[in-house]
Amino acid sequence: MMMARRARFALVLVCLALVSAACQIANLEEEQAQAERLPQTSFLYSADQSFIGELHAEQDRVVVSSQEIPEIVRQAVVAIEDQRFYQHQGIDLKALLRAAYIDATSGQIVEGGSTITQQYVKNVYVGGEQTIDRKLKEAALAWQLEKKYTKDQILTRYLNTVYFGEGAYGIQAAARAFFSRDAADLSLAQAALLAGLVSAPSDNNPFRHPNVATRQRNLVLDLMQEQDMIAQRAHRHAAKASLRLLPPPEREQETIAPYFIDYLKDWFLSNPHFGDSREERAKLLFEGGLRITTTLDPQMQQYAVRAVGSVLLYGNDPYGAMTVIDPRTGYVRAMVGGRNYYAKDDKIANLNLATGGSSGRPAGSSFKPFTLVAALENGISPDTVYSAPSQIRIPLDNGTVWEPANAEGSSSGSLTLEQATIGSVNTVLAPEGRAHYSASKAALENLTKTLAREMGPFGVRVNCLSPGLVRTGRAAHVSEERYQRTAEERALRREMLPEDLIGPLVFLCSDDARMVTGHTLVVDGGQIFV
Repeated sequence: MMMARRARFALVLVCLALVSAACQIANLEEEQAQAERLPQTSFLYSADQSFIGELHAEQDRVVVSSQEIPEIVRQAVVAIEDQRFYQHQGIDLKALLRAAYIDATSGQIVEGGSTITQQYVKNVYVGGEQTIDRKLKEAALAWQLEKKYTKDQILTRYLNTVYFGEGAYGIQAAARAFFSRDAADLSLAQAALLAGLVSAPSDNNPFRHPNVATRQRNLVLDLMQEQDMIAQRAHRHAAKASLRLLPPPEREQETIAPYFIDYLKDWFLSNPHFGDSREERAKLLFEGGLRITTTLDPQMQQYAVRAVGSVLLYGNDPYGAMTVIDPRTGYVRAMVGGRNYYAKDDKIANLNLATGGSSGRPAGSSFKPFTLVAALENGISPDTVYSAPSQIRIPLDNGTVWEPANAEGSSSGSLTLEQATIGSVNTVLAPEGRAHYSASKAALENLTKTLAREMGPFGVRVNCLSPGLVRTGRAAHVSEERYQRTAEERALRREMLPEDLIGPLVFLCSDDARMVTGHTLVVDGGQIFV
């Protein structure tokens, strides 16, 4: 017995000597200066301050203040993780001696003995390498941390750092991940459940192991009662409660403006104002805990989605896109980049056609109306007849040959210029476009200037019901009644344009007009209002 006591006493002296030596090596101020900033989730808000999305990297974390963490959460974590938290000075010698003895006799690190302060130091400063040197450095920094901060400050920092599972770092993210509520609103049973996850987030995950999680929760409640943190009645009530997990519904995780958010991310990551490199900008955006207020108008976004959907009704229709911009400020108010961003069976669902994706998008058939305009300005009648074979060859100035063909290899014999425009016949309009390239380019530039002049504060209407004819003028107010037309009526109007012309025209008006004029656009039925 005497020998055992002497051995323990010697071990205490050795531990204290090692910690003292480590204190001379490890410096808290230096470690804090070199430590990476704690990753935090960034939040996006619309122009009216309503929430539209969040951005984070691997760690989903929302740092909260001490006042936002209930006392029952603090008590639950202390009860299960560090019962002597309020008595020790960062190092619990009893636990440390027990751990050191087991580690020494086994020849490896098998016992933790870490206090909450040490766990915080490990998470933020020294990492989790299983070595004696790391443990000594951890203990030394924990000792210094206790000299600098209050217990409340240390516990708050710890609760904002620790991992609870389900990608949630910190108590606020955990409360949202498991119960869809703020940390401040957690009940006793919920607080005990989350406290029980800290030691083994995966093994105790209530979604995958509900029975294990329940036992761990009740253990926390037992320890809280033993330490006089809660009354017997409260313990009994919480222990009988079901888990009542409530993760955020998948639909709630879907934003109203996914294409707009993608556009914002691309803009942010390519803007040198937010960092010298793309990596620096990504770190700021996904880990900087930003609160970003955007120009998005939620109501206008809903109208834009509805407008695009009212033109392209069927699954085999071309895709449509739209960007809505306030002409007075240039602010993007709405953006629709495709049919359904969240469609799991659509390989291009996430491609933002409003911006042309990452590499732009060919104008395609949307330039055929300008070919017609150029032809008309050069004195060619819409009734002029042209041959319309399935494919033709056109020599180019660089010595190569362009071989445009009609959709599906169709041949139409002879067509007037008007009929070819209505049918979107490539083998008629391609040579016309080539012949009048300079005039067509000039016509497009003149049209753009005309649109910009005639826009005024209410925008310009581009009437696509008469294929190939672009009319300018003030756009009338798009009333709710227009959106209530039957599907049959909208389909009939849609058929007045050829299949391969609808999508490009929508794109032209939504993207090219936006880029050139920066004005508002609405699509309704077969008409496009810019």
